[in-house]
Amino acid sequence: MSPFNISINLSAVSDFFSTLFNLNPIQVVLLFLVYGGWIIVLIFLWHPLEEFWLKYIQGKFSEKQRFILLSISVPKNNEQGPEAVERLFSNMSGIGSKPNWYDKYVEGKFQLSMSFELISVGGQIQYLIHTPVQWRSMIESAIYASYPDAEVKEIDDYTKNGPEEFPSTEWRMKGADLILYAPNPYPIRTYPAFEHPLTGEIKDPLAHLLEFLTTLTTGEQFWLQIIAKPTGSSWKKEGEALVTELMAKKQAKKVTSEDEGATFIQMSPGQRRIVDSIEMKIAKTGFDVKIRFIYLAKAEVFNPGKGVAGFLGALNQFNTLDMNGFKTHNSFKVGTYYIFKKHRTNKISNRILSAYRERSSWQGGPTCVLNIEELASIYHFPVITVGAPLIKKTSSKKAEPPFNLPRAS
Repeated sequence: MSPFNISINLSAVSDFFSTLFNLNPIQVVLLFLVYGGWIIVLIFLWHPLEEFWLKYIQGKFSEKQRFILLSISVPKNNEQGPEAVERLFSNMSGIGSKPNWYDKYVEGKFQLSMSFELISVGGQIQYLIHTPVQWRSMIESAIYASYPDAEVKEIDDYTKNGPEEFPSTEWRMKGADLILYAPNPYPIRTYPAFEHPLTGEIKDPLAHLLEFLTTLTTGEQFWLQIIAKPTGSSWKKEGEALVTELMAKKQAKKVTSEDEGATFIQMSPGQRRIVDSIEMKIAKTGFDVKIRFIYLAKAEVFNPGKGVAGFLGALNQFNTLDMNGFKTHNSFKVGTYYIFKKHRTNKISNRILSAYRERSSWQGGPTCVLNIEELASIYHFPVITVGAPLIKKTSSKKAEPPFNLPRAS
């Protein structure tokens, strides 16, 4: 290239910047957009715009949905363990659906969920399921298939019977979301681990929790909700990658025989058990899960040391040191040394109370993935051996509605 051409190009560049500096800001922005800048702007704004639109359109879709609350009462002589409820969860995995582009961005459709709830009001326990009305027949069919003499009734939402908001002169509250303390593919302790090695009898893993719930007195309530919806396959791929990683950390050793060498991975029994447990977990259907609890009581009987610690203590039996378990998430926690602690405590109490009433899986801590065996371990109907006399049971589907259940006024 000749020096003459270089001087012309440099002159053109100089004229361009000279012209640019003489433009006002609006003219500069218009020039930027005309010459392709709109593409850059669109790239940077696409995600927040998409998120804003989805939140709006999904809110419209959500307003059209009708939910109902079903109370479930099991027979007095129930002998079926958690495996029966595992089949129920397996049947309910059929509610999973992936909306297409039009459904997602125009109709605002998204995967609905249902909430499996266990409450105690003054020591009297009730099992509940909060569900979209269109799934009622499916739920009833699944329950009656395993519990022909069960009672399923639609009731008013008990959460409306508590305080409207905090601060409250009458009520006190503690609550939290639960999360897993290890990655999703690691399993919690499930009901097969509670089986006696000789007799084959399963000690109900919910026995301690139910016994705790019966200790609540007049004026005390405990609410537990497990919001669940079918999940995709990404968590299984995460589990497969984790198994590959764990196996790769072990040294392969060549073992010779008369025919040919064989290669195997040297692992301790504990390491092999972890790998096998992960593979067993990802082999079963998974649900995206949010677990939330609230201890609510009148001011004169409020005892968080009993209500919260008692629940978390009963939950510890599902935790294992080498694999997975539950812990509280700090999204609804107020630090000891924060200023305006009382104000912040009331604000967070209102947030968790609202999230519970809305059965919201996106508020608070992150969700986790549990398979149907894990879900059945932490939520199933008590067997006849459980000595909790205040659990609502029935011997006929035609019985009266559940007793002493809080109702909306």
